[in-house]
Amino acid sequence: MKKAFLLSATISLFSSCDYTGVYYYDVKNETVEFPIEIKFQKHNDSILQSVIVYPATTERIMKDGSGLIGMHDDPRDIFKDSINDFKFIDLYIEGNKIEGNFKAQDFWSFIQNGDQSSTYKLKITDSLIGLK
Repeated sequence: MKKAFLLSATISLFSSCDYTGVYYYDVKNETVEFPIEIKFQKHNDSILQSVIVYPATTERIMKDGSGLIGMHDDPRDIFKDSINDFKFIDLYIEGNKIEGNFKAQDFWSFIQNGDQSSTYKLKITDSLIGLK
């Protein structure tokens, strides 16, 4: 009985519950009338992805892991200058590319969700894309 208890305690000691943090990337289209096409590649991927975000809607375009974190921790805002989870991210209206470095942190807001995840949100407005 003692051996079974000792074995059980040893197994419990060496097994762990690791939590993985997650970053979500949302794009909100606040333009009056234009669908926005988002073309991007993840930092560790070679596949070109494309998502259309219609006016007055928000689309989750990507999620990426932040690594192992504590049970009650939340991924912190680690991208100070540039969102490095993207190789690139480009915006298009009716096939025309909108000029701007949309990997720049200045374009994104950061929200800690409190459940081992955080969200970066890009709000696209008429003024951001030069329409008004």
